[in-house]
Amino acid sequence: MAASSIGLQLGHLTGISSPAYAWRLHGTQAEVWYWSEEPTANVDPVKLPPLMRDGTLPCPEMLLRPALADGLSLLRCKDGFEAISLFEGRIQRTRWFSVSPDALTWQQFVRDAGSDPAHNPLPAVQTLALGSVPDRTWAIHTGMLRPLKPQAWAALLAFMLLGAGLFSLLTYSVKLSQRIDAVRQEHAAVASKSTLAIELQRQIESQRKQLAVVTQATPPIQQIRIMARLAAAGLFDDATKVSLQEWEYRNNRIRLQFAVPAEGFVLGEFLESIEKLGLLTDVRLLPGTPALTVGLQAVLTGDGSKDSPSRAAP
Repeated sequence: MAASSIGLQLGHLTGISSPAYAWRLHGTQAEVWYWSEEPTANVDPVKLPPLMRDGTLPCPEMLLRPALADGLSLLRCKDGFEAISLFEGRIQRTRWFSVSPDALTWQQFVRDAGSDPAHNPLPAVQTLALGSVPDRTWAIHTGMLRPLKPQAWAALLAFMLLGAGLFSLLTYSVKLSQRIDAVRQEHAAVASKSTLAIELQRQIESQRKQLAVVTQATPPIQQIRIMARLAAAGLFDDATKVSLQEWEYRNNRIRLQFAVPAEGFVLGEFLESIEKLGLLTDVRLLPGTPALTVGLQAVLTGDGSKDSPSRAAP
C-alpha cells in the first residue's frame, strides 16, 4: 500500500512514468530516494552495464553508505560532492554540488538546514567506503530485476519440497522417539509389577503352608467342613469373580449370600452348579437382596447337625 502511494506521488511530482525508488518509513513519514530507469527501458540487455544486466540493482550512493552521525557533513561522491544534514538518523537537508563548495556556498547550505554558520564552518571532505547492498531498512521498487527463469522456479520448488519432506521426516522421527520412550517406560512398569506379583505369590504360598498346618491342628467342625466343600466346588473364587459375603447355618439349613459381578454372571448356571454339588437340596432364592448379590436358602443333604446357630461374614 505504501509502495503504490509513493509511486503515484513520485509520478505526479517528477513526471517520470515509471520511477524506481527506495523508501523507508519513519512513523507517518517516508524517506524516499528515486531515479529514472527510462533510459534503459528499451535497451538491448546485452548492451546494459554488467550490474544491470545480471539483475543487480543500481541505487543511489546514499543507500550504500555506512550510518552517519547526526550533524552537518560534506561527502565525496562518485560524481561530485554532497552536503547533508542529519538529525536522529534522518535527512533534514541534502544538496549535490558538481565541485566542492566554497565557504560562502557552505554557509548558505547551513542556513537552509536551520543551523548557525558561525558554529558550523566548512568541514573537511569525507570519503566513505560504500557497501555492496543497501541496508535492510530500505525497501526498493524497480523494474531492473529480471524475472526468474523456469529452471530457477523449478529448482526453488524442488528445494521447498525437499525442505518440507525433511521437516516431516524430522517430525516423524521425534514422535517415534517419544513413542519408543513411552514403550520403554511401560515395559519397565510391567516388569516392576511382574516382580511384585511374583513376590506376592511367594508370600501367598508361604501363608498357605502355614494355614495348612493350622487347619490340620484344628478339630473338625461341621461349619468348616461345609465351607470347605463349597470353596472346593469353585462357587466363589477369583476366576468367577463371585465372593461369599454372608452365611448362616442352623441345624441342617443354611442361608448364603453371594456378591456377583455386573457382567458375565448367569444365575441359571450358578444355581445348576450348586445343585450338582449334591450337598444342598431344596435350593431357593431369597428375595430383597441388595444389587449385585444373590441370596440362597437350602437344606444340607446328610451332613446336618444340631450345632448351635452360627453366623459368619468374610
